[in-house]
Amino acid sequence: MAVPAAQAASSRQVIEIVNGQRVANGIPGIVEDPALSRACELHNRYLGLNPGVYPHRETPGRPGYTQAGAQVAPNSVLMGGGPDPGPPPYPFDSGRNPFQSHPFHLAGLLRPALVDTGANESSGWTCVATGGGRERVGPRDMRFYTYPGPRRTGVPLREVVFNEHPHSPGDLVGIPQGTASGPHLYLFGFGLTAAQLRVRSASLSGPAGKTALRWVDNTHPRSTLDRPAAILIPPHPLDRGAYCVSVRGTVHGVGGFGHRWAFVTEGSTAAPPSGCVAPPAAGLRLVSAKTSGSRVRVHVAVNARTRGRLRVTVNAGPAPRRLSKAGRSRRQGGSRVYGFAGKMPPTSPGSRWMIVEVRYSRSDGGTDARTGKTLPVGS
Repeated sequence: MAVPAAQAASSRQVIEIVNGQRVANGIPGIVEDPALSRACELHNRYLGLNPGVYPHRETPGRPGYTQAGAQVAPNSVLMGGGPDPGPPPYPFDSGRNPFQSHPFHLAGLLRPALVDTGANESSGWTCVATGGGRERVGPRDMRFYTYPGPRRTGVPLREVVFNEHPHSPGDLVGIPQGTASGPHLYLFGFGLTAAQLRVRSASLSGPAGKTALRWVDNTHPRSTLDRPAAILIPPHPLDRGAYCVSVRGTVHGVGGFGHRWAFVTEGSTAAPPSGCVAPPAAGLRLVSAKTSGSRVRVHVAVNARTRGRLRVTVNAGPAPRRLSKAGRSRRQGGSRVYGFAGKMPPTSPGSRWMIVEVRYSRSDGGTDARTGKTLPVGS
């Protein structure tokens, strides 16, 4: 798992390795926060002075305790406690990511919202921060990132997970550590809603046909995934060739989703299947909402390349009211604009606000979307 090295990698080298992995697979990049690197160094020192303690916590009064170390401890991935006697393993010095065979840990390093990180290899330990700094703001529509990324080539045929604590995703779905499986496939949902992602079905199509996948999403009671995310596992090593992953499920607070992406395994010259592409983003937005006397009129725009059903509801008190489509839709750039109209719903005494909510239920396998706005009554 780890190769003993005479010299630890610098924080810059560690972050370059992780960042290169992210960017090569289409995941937004990360930058170093020197304060987090220093916190990792302090926590490594604490672990070196207190062998055998739980590594993701610091106890006041123990040798080497610091507030900075205590803050980074639960927000980091850690590896260490190497052989004694002998030089400690500093695995990033090998030029690769040692958390590659630790799926839950790797997911923390790849999550799209991560912007600031810190890293340190010292005192026999490796620490990389996965939280505690700035977070990337997600888009209004739910967006998906994957690892391996779309149309990625050279993906390993097999993967064996060793020594992930307290457990690995495979341990939870009948593929215990030490068992050769296909490569772990990561799906990250990224949007304004920090929601749970539940996979309903998933399959992998390749040279030998379709294979059922096993998965752990962040609704699993023993999952350590930052939400929303899922790890999908082919039960057996793959053959050389091109593959298409297809996943369907729900995101709490958003609705249903479908996502597909392709990759090619190592040793193959096959092209990624052209039909394995993710449906376009909904591009849902509320263009306008106005009241005139007892009437409400709303205009909604969606990506013209998508297909689905719009539902517009207005609430200004005890009972919401659904609006009906009004007139024909019109094309505006890459969007299609729809009009909705209806009577103003009953208002609560003294109410001065109305809430317009728009839901878009996709029928083309894409991700559902919703938006809304609070407006003064009479606007």
